[in-house]
Amino acid sequence: MPKTVAVRGQDLEIDFNTGLEVSLNDPLFEAVYGQVETAIRGEEITPTSIALLIPLCMQAVAKIPQLTGHQKKGFVINLVKKVVGDLENVSKSDRRAYQSLIEFTLPIMIDSLVDASKGKYDFKKAAENVRSLFSCCRKAD
Repeated sequence: MPKTVAVRGQDLEIDFNTGLEVSLNDPLFEAVYGQVETAIRGEEITPTSIALLIPLCMQAVAKIPQLTGHQKKGFVINLVKKVVGDLENVSKSDRRAYQSLIEFTLPIMIDSLVDASKGKYDFKKAAENVRSLFSCCRKAD
């Protein structure tokens, strides 16, 4: 059953029972994509800088309380795919790099950022573990 959501001052009826896939033609998707597009206007998006785009997309999608976590993840993935798909003058090697990042790395990055935001990581302990792994490389006092 569709629900009414206010986006940019407009009430839109959106069906949130669509699972992971969020239609790229959905008015809600178009509205959120417009926000992301405005935020990155003038920025150069490369395979190495794409990681900076992910939190931006996640923040935009987090404002949609009607979506489940699984739907939000799909929404973010589709936003990144559209941003990359709209890039002009992309070499074949960069296009392959984007595809690999989106397919293999992006879902893991989203899960990790969500877990970190919920305090599921002990970064101090992780840093201590890394230091202990490389203790042989430290300078003697």
